[in-house]
Amino acid sequence: MSLFGKILALLNLFGAVALVALASMDYSKRQGWAHSVLLHDVVLNGLPLDAKERDKQGVPVVDRLSATDLAGLFAPAGGSPVPTQLEEVSRVEGVVLGKVAALQNAQGQPQVREQTYLLARILLPLAGSYLEREQLLACRAWLASDATLAAFKARYEKALAAAVNRTDRTFEENFRFAVRTQPG
Repeated sequence: MSLFGKILALLNLFGAVALVALASMDYSKRQGWAHSVLLHDVVLNGLPLDAKERDKQGVPVVDRLSATDLAGLFAPAGGSPVPTQLEEVSRVEGVVLGKVAALQNAQGQPQVREQTYLLARILLPLAGSYLEREQLLACRAWLASDATLAAFKARYEKALAAAVNRTDRTFEENFRFAVRTQPG
């Protein structure tokens, strides 16, 4: 082989090495972008509902999310990372039921006023209608303390007494009127 052939062979070898290096850099960059797209899809669409939910390629989304990805997604919220919505709902349910169960008196009996107040406080942002919101706000206002509950009972006992004494309308109408005419 001539000197020119040896130089061309050496240049072909350098070209092949450069081609492999370029292909590996391209593949690395593509994988990075694909991972970024996956994380953005999770941010836009939310966590998968369950472990069976699949992406467009048919791969379970849970399998594509690593522990560090989940930790990064949950870091701004300060929560513990879970891979599916069902697991998060179960975790939050356990937290709420734990808080409700912790409200007991010395004899181990549930404190209904405190439990109702806590549940109204938790459910208020989830109210689906104006009426639900008003009911939850009323629970928060009237069940905040034993004094407010006593005032609530006194208010309705006074309305009951006024409704019983009147006979010009039905009892329901008299009771509603007596409640509405009270100050406050």
